Amino acid sequence: MRKKLSCITLATILTIPTVLTACDSASPVNPSQSEPVKANRENPSSQTESRTDPGNDDKVSWSETEQKSPEQSKLATPTPTPTPAGIGAANWRGGDWTNRDDILPYKNEEGYIVFGAYEQDGDESNGPEPIEWEVLEENGNGIFLVSRYVLDAQPYNTKQTDVTWESCTLRSWLNGKFMNKAFTPLEQVLIQNTNIANPDNPINGILGGNDTKDKIFLLSVDEIISYTEFNSWHEELQYGYSMDQIITATEYAKQQGTYCYVIMDYDYSDDYGENLVLENYSPDCIGREGVSWWLRSSGGKTIGARGVNYFGNVGWYCSYGLNVDSGGVRPALYIKQ
Repeated sequence: MRKKLSCITLATILTIPTVLTACDSASPVNPSQSEPVKANRENPSSQTESRTDPGNDDKVSWSETEQKSPEQSKLATPTPTPTPAGIGAANWRGGDWTNRDDILPYKNEEGYIVFGAYEQDGDESNGPEPIEWEVLEENGNGIFLVSRYVLDAQPYNTKQTDVTWESCTLRSWLNGKFMNKAFTPLEQVLIQNTNIANPDNPINGILGGNDTKDKIFLLSVDEIISYTEFNSWHEELQYGYSMDQIITATEYAKQQGTYCYVIMDYDYSDDYGENLVLENYSPDCIGREGVSWWLRSSGGKTIGARGVNYFGNVGWYCSYGLNVDSGGVRPALYIKQ
């Protein structure tokens, strides 16, 4: 059975000149290995509230006062600089990432939003690379983004114990160390503080925990299903397979331990391996490199969390132990329009 959700039409996000080309963008891997996920319907589980996060290393905390100026309340047009070949920061805006306050989100020629910077090519000597974000949806809450690549490897929780998204260490890391490293204070003002729904697991009833308010978060099972076109869908267990969700990792994420897998001929066979023929995959999947990455939803038990595996298996069926330090991190966020 093929579950195919209709795509929504996105309004023009940014009417500004592009400065990256497909071959010159800050992509650490072959762009053909990761196509944008398809936005299909409004997301019922994420609503935003305009607050700001002063940020600190480990503790998640927010101010009750909105802090924005007229210049920061909408996406601004950056001063474009021609981009030479190469993906290192040394080849982008002269390599000076010590002061990025004039760099606000913009859309490149491949349709990705460029916003923030994080180490990606594995060479820290040339500085961090610009982060590319897929547009999932544009609505009244802002522009809903998820990183094009898996950017790092982290455990969902450092201890194998009962935990939910509200109390896991990965949430604290995303809203502390990651946010402060990837975004300048000005860029952080543009990130919406979002109401995050954490429903219970509908298959086994495992508690999802309290709803939260986060600037940086992971997608939930319901969200990833909403924005995915599936090659196959298994209604009884609420999971499916999608070639769109075979996501690869940056070189830096691989160095941090993200587990990568190249899909083999026998994985596609109807006799051996994963039987991807039965999941309606095309032979184009052979040779593609995928990684497993975390979702925020509760897992098959209270010491597990959901994830998307390297075959593009998405849903309430796929679960991992919490302290797996090779779990890929693919952040999501809303930015102000």
